[in-house]
Amino acid sequence: LTVYLGIASLLFTLVALIFFRDRYLKIFGVIALFSLLFALGKNFLLFKFIYSSIPGFDLFRVPARMMIFFIFSLSVMASIGLDYFLSRKLNKKSFYRFLKINYILVGLSFFAFLIMLIFKAKILSFGGSLLERVYYANLNTSRVGGQDISFFISKIPLVYKEILLSLIFFTFIYFLFIFILDLKLNKKITLKRFKVFFVLLLIFDLWVFSAGLIKVESYNNLYTENDILIFLKDNSGIE
Repeated sequence: LTVYLGIASLLFTLVALIFFRDRYLKIFGVIALFSLLFALGKNFLLFKFIYSSIPGFDLFRVPARMMIFFIFSLSVMASIGLDYFLSRKLNKKSFYRFLKINYILVGLSFFAFLIMLIFKAKILSFGGSLLERVYYANLNTSRVGGQDISFFISKIPLVYKEILLSLIFFTFIYFLFIFILDLKLNKKITLKRFKVFFVLLLIFDLWVFSAGLIKVESYNNLYTENDILIFLKDNSGIE
């Protein structure tokens, strides 16, 4: 399971929150915010307070599962935003300003990509020094996992590469979403073509950022047999 909903979902959630006024939107907004903060678990005070103060919540073993309600709420709000964009109620003047701000954000994202390219050596050096501090601070804990520091240092260039690729893909997809919204707003493309481009781009977005997080493996590879399972299979009739 991945909690990534795509750039379009975040965009239209913002559209709903900025341009649309509805009591249901407020309800789902509260649910989304509560779910997100609760899912942070021990990293935020909300979970600690609710866990110790409200009966029944102490039975929650995995607070991150609350992200299911966050995903659902954000999906509802994004659909409200998309419906508003396609409706006749759309305030085009205000939406033009919204698009301009997003074009600026796309430019800043691309600028961040260039900064990472230019200062690659310094970023890798900073990553190495940060890793050393974290490693030796957790040397006697399970976080290190018994691995030598050289193992983690060898992963720094790979992490840098993944961040760089993610940033350029994010910038490119972000720009395309804003661009097709701009085309639709200016009636440069028909509604039918907008829907086609939008769905294809949404699929591409989810594939780029989510496909690697979803592991599809054989049942036999996930659950290897051990002595207990073999014994139970060979003695299935034992009562």
